Amino acid sequence: MKQRYKDLDHDLCVLAVINAFEDKWDRQDVQGVVNKYGGITRGELMRDVARGHFNVKMEAAHNIAYELEQRVLDLMDGDPDALDLEPVYVRQRRDGMTGKVRDIADLCIFHQIFGHLVRLGLDPLFQARLLPQQHASIPDHGPVALKQQVERYMRATSLHINAALKKDIHHAYQSTQYSVVIRLLQKEIPSARWIFAILEAFARIAPGGHLIIGGYIDAWLFNFVMSYALRYVLGLRKTRRGKSVPLVARAPSYMDDVGLMGRRVADIKSAARKMGKWMEANLGVTWKDDSVLTEFLTVREERQRKKAPTPAGRGCPGLDLGGYVMHRTYTTIRPRIYIRARRSYMRGARSAEATGTVNVQRARRMNSYYGYYKHTASAGAKRKYNVEHLQKLAGHVVAYHDREKARQQKRRVNLQNDPDLYHERTAGPRGDRQPPGGRPVRPPARQRAPGGRPQPRPRRAPQQGLGMRRGGLYRPRRPGPDRGGRHR
Repeated sequence: MKQRYKDLDHDLCVLAVINAFEDKWDRQDVQGVVNKYGGITRGELMRDVARGHFNVKMEAAHNIAYELEQRVLDLMDGDPDALDLEPVYVRQRRDGMTGKVRDIADLCIFHQIFGHLVRLGLDPLFQARLLPQQHASIPDHGPVALKQQVERYMRATSLHINAALKKDIHHAYQSTQYSVVIRLLQKEIPSARWIFAILEAFARIAPGGHLIIGGYIDAWLFNFVMSYALRYVLGLRKTRRGKSVPLVARAPSYMDDVGLMGRRVADIKSAARKMGKWMEANLGVTWKDDSVLTEFLTVREERQRKKAPTPAGRGCPGLDLGGYVMHRTYTTIRPRIYIRARRSYMRGARSAEATGTVNVQRARRMNSYYGYYKHTASAGAKRKYNVEHLQKLAGHVVAYHDREKARQQKRRVNLQNDPDLYHERTAGPRGDRQPPGGRPVRPPARQRAPGGRPQPRPRRAPQQGLGMRRGGLYRPRRPGPDRGGRHR
């Protein structure tokens, strides 16, 4: 039988360090760890980052990997505090999508690195046990992949899907104990001692002994636990006219949200009750009291309803899962997400019309919401709010700021490499203000006007668009007299 975990070695620890520090090399806490355990100063690391090289990073990763190996070996020898992890700090943060207040944990750097190490060690097991119907926190299994999968299920005539029941697990992470996860892993890979030792150390410092919201490995472990529940519900069957028929045809999930899809409503509800009892007895998690039942229309019924004279009469029932609402023949955006996306683009339009551009924070927000318009039937909304044109503007703004940030970082590194040029550039616009052996000379104050007040500094003109067209990328749509008041 193939071994479904990886042995602990130096290369695995190096890869864990590189994955944990990806896009984080400029953070102060990461640079502190690199300086203390990797032997690399902040200046050497920043020069390597600015030049796009990887030599210094690899040297630091190898040095930190030796520290990881030694700590794990000491832990397996019986020292319970060998990992030397800082306590988990939990803070409350409001979720921007739902408005709920969640307990988000701040983990130390070594906690994150050990999480990546366990994830790499369990990769063969995750590849074998996680189902294709599971999404969220899995590479290539995001909301768009979930949407496309549900669309295929509903439009496949061989599955005969007529209804779906959306269920949600009550306090998913808080209800999933590390002891349950370790028990399931010991059945699968009983000889993976180093993985069990690290997970037991995580359980000792985790608040309440349950999975941590904000941890990297915790999302993978919850998906691993949920794979058992989904495999159980997909195996439920009944005998009908002498044939064995499944109660649920498909069960796509987005982390703790599960959509049970099948032919009959009674069968789906029966499967949900059995699944809830099984999860409470074996995994320690329970369903929430509320659930949403959706009975889909046929293709012909949806097409007939779309011809209704009023917008309210054209709506069709759909499965709300992963931020999208999947109908039989089309897909829309979840109403709460659509309101926030529309607000972002309307504010971006007002800013572009007034100044010719948008600030980088709003541009990034518009980029994040563009995918919902792109992957749904939102052609009318895109035309109404000029989404494509504003998205082009947002893309240019983000690209410009990223280039400027990289250019400034490279310029700072070049100045630090040349001390004479560094002191000349930092001296100020009036030449060298650094007297030999003395403190920097304070620049003279602004000249005072005859009234006794300092003369105001000249204001900068508002920033115009970033090229491509005269007056900026954004051109307001105004009614033209030659077209009877219609938009151009």
